Amino acid sequence: MKCEEEEDRLPEYIKEAGPPPHLDKDNAFKESWRALEDIFLGKISLGENPPLVESIGVSNFDIHDLKELVNNSRITPHILQGNVWSYVFDPF
Repeated sequence: MKCEEEEDRLPEYIKEAGPPPHLDKDNAFKESWRALEDIFLGKISLGENPPLVESIGVSNFDIHDLKELVNNSRITPHILQGNVWSYVFDPF
């Protein structure tokens, strides 16, 4: 693995995006969601022939994190993949 070399080749806006996710676990998903929103809205260029992003969603979120995401996002997740039992036994 050549992690340092790969990191050096990242665009500047990625390098300036903030701390690595493993150092800010409480907010990492929020920043990732913000990037997905930007891609969905066409605010981030993905090259000359970008893939069409028709929906964005989350997986394995507990209800607390999902509420926090919805309350602080521009786009409500289109897809929620998760374990239904966690919502049945702990609805709020």
